[in-house]
Amino acid sequence: MALLLHKGFDALDVAFRGQISKRLTAFLDSKKSEAQETGIPVLATYNGLKFHVAPSGGSGGYAFICNTGKTGAIWKLKRPSPSGDWGLFVSVSAIRIALHGLAKVRDYLVDTLKKFDVVYLEGSERINRVDFAFDFLMPDFVLTEDRFVMGQRFGRCKAGIIGEPYRADGKSNRVTGVTVGKNPGRQVVIYDKRLQIMTVRDKMFWLEIWNENLERAGLPPIDITVPEDSRVWRIELRLYKNILKGDTYKVTSFGTLERKLELMFNQVLADVRYVLPTNDSNRSRWPNHPIWDRVQTELKSELAAQHSNLPMGRVVEIQRDEKTQMLDRQISGCIIALAGLHEVKPKQFVDYARQTMGQILARYEKDPADTKRKLKLALSRYACERIEK
Repeated sequence: MALLLHKGFDALDVAFRGQISKRLTAFLDSKKSEAQETGIPVLATYNGLKFHVAPSGGSGGYAFICNTGKTGAIWKLKRPSPSGDWGLFVSVSAIRIALHGLAKVRDYLVDTLKKFDVVYLEGSERINRVDFAFDFLMPDFVLTEDRFVMGQRFGRCKAGIIGEPYRADGKSNRVTGVTVGKNPGRQVVIYDKRLQIMTVRDKMFWLEIWNENLERAGLPPIDITVPEDSRVWRIELRLYKNILKGDTYKVTSFGTLERKLELMFNQVLADVRYVLPTNDSNRSRWPNHPIWDRVQTELKSELAAQHSNLPMGRVVEIQRDEKTQMLDRQISGCIIALAGLHEVKPKQFVDYARQTMGQILARYEKDPADTKRKLKLALSRYACERIEK
């Protein structure tokens, strides 16, 4: 039996009609030049908004790339031009859209536009991508690539981990993910979400989301250290710009997106199905796998209102703890490696570690200007990852 742990949006890309001001352009030019000197993004604050400015622009004529952090969004901005008015493009972080949902994210984007000196007019946007995901606890589920029935327009299946080449569990050679379809059309993706959060950085907050939902339902938390009991599978539906703005749906604004979400996602599930094999030689007559019917049932809720109850600040804390533990392990590992290089015996190691830390502190004190410069860069790097209410 499949237990639903989470459902909600996972990606949102939007283009906006409008252009940034000359004042902001001059400000971004100065920050971009500063970033080009070091080759790394620099921290900027404009109208109270903190973001990093990249040392280069982006394809499509975007002069500036501004990143408000892992819990924010990546903005691509064009220079003001009389020949074109689609001057802004934004990709919302998966964390923000999952936690806040569509309506709240729309308000967040409008507020950011205001801080960028852009006057937002309702309907002056074009939705380029929207993803919706379902996470099910299904320890006994076995993903089989040849159980998809689809039309030709969906293209070939691709097996593997999301964002990586084909990869299978070393013990069982099992399939851990399948992608059907391609950008800029539609995609259906099924993959082992537990495996992803165990192997990809900054994903562990999903465990907190799942366990919070389980607690609200009066159920015990997942023990992720036991794969046989904690296998979570994600089913993800993706709509790209060719489908959204095509003649069939003509989705442009947030309003039309909200009205047509259920219709579009149901059509995806009808055009590509995960099925149970029978003796029938005609695959198109094979019945849906129960999980496919379950997803269709879950789509009947008000999708635009879906969001997680986990506070954004908690996600930031989780990611900060993950980063801290990783850096602690690296520091400890480097000191042990140094000890091995200098043939330090186990009984001498504690004294050697203290001595090494003393030498590091002495190095900081010897060149305080360089230490201050590097610390400033470190503070800048994480400045956008602040605690939010």
